[in-house]
Amino acid sequence: MKKKLLMITILFLAIGAFFTTFAFVIGAKPDDIVKVIIIDDKYTQQEEYVISNEIKNLNLDTTDRSYVIEKSNKNYSYIEYFLYESEENTVIKKDDNGELNFEIKNKAFLLFTTGFATKKVRTVKVYLLDDAINNLDVETSSGSIEIKNIVGIKNLDVSVDSGSTKLNNMTVNELTIDSTSGSINLENIRANKIQTKVDSGSTKMTHVKSEDLKTTSTSGSVYLTSNEIMNHEIVVISGSVKIKEARTDVGFDIKTTSGSIRIYGEKRKEVKDKLEIYPIKYQIKVTSGSVKVEK
Repeated sequence: MKKKLLMITILFLAIGAFFTTFAFVIGAKPDDIVKVIIIDDKYTQQEEYVISNEIKNLNLDTTDRSYVIEKSNKNYSYIEYFLYESEENTVIKKDDNGELNFEIKNKAFLLFTTGFATKKVRTVKVYLLDDAINNLDVETSSGSIEIKNIVGIKNLDVSVDSGSTKLNNMTVNELTIDSTSGSINLENIRANKIQTKVDSGSTKMTHVKSEDLKTTSTSGSVYLTSNEIMNHEIVVISGSVKIKEARTDVGFDIKTTSGSIRIYGEKRKEVKDKLEIYPIKYQIKVTSGSVKVEK
């Protein structure tokens, strides 16, 4: 299914390029061409959707939207979004027993719409009060997810088929991120437990504080910088692991099938050292790629 969607996307990009070139050849004005290619005018901003104070579980699910989720500057939580002219009946807002399901599901024929929409109208913006939501579940098939400046979410679950994930300045209890294709970037995050999985894309963590981290990458490198993480479990099939760890009271269990290992400048074949003694533990397994730990 994903391959079919990719082929359809490539096909329409090619068609768009052809008609754009043709329009220039016949002397069309640039403004007229933009109106044909960019179809933001076919989207209408909807009435602000207010999230009730009784809602503690929020599920966001879209086919091809990006998300920006951040702290509300009002005294309530709410959602802002646009709809395409033929999407009026594709929005589901189900509020039941403290749980809100907000979905935008495109119908199949929307794939054949000519023109492209900008990020402005393809982004769902969610504004949350601190400590308002216990469980936040965010899912999109195609689009980026950015969550920032929110405190008090107990469980945050993010799922992306194609698109980047960026979290900044947040406090959560448990954080789970699953990405099929796209980078993961965490900065200034506090969480008791973090689990990330990416099939294709890099994983970066900076100034992250956590008791337990489990990160898996099929194809993509992992970068950890200036973090306060006690237990690390890192598995990479293809890609490098680079860690900047200032502390030396660290235990290691590092293996790589094909690639080099350097610990504080010293080249090693395999490392299993002081894992049971020191409070900070790194368990790293790489099939193809290097591992480097430096201060």
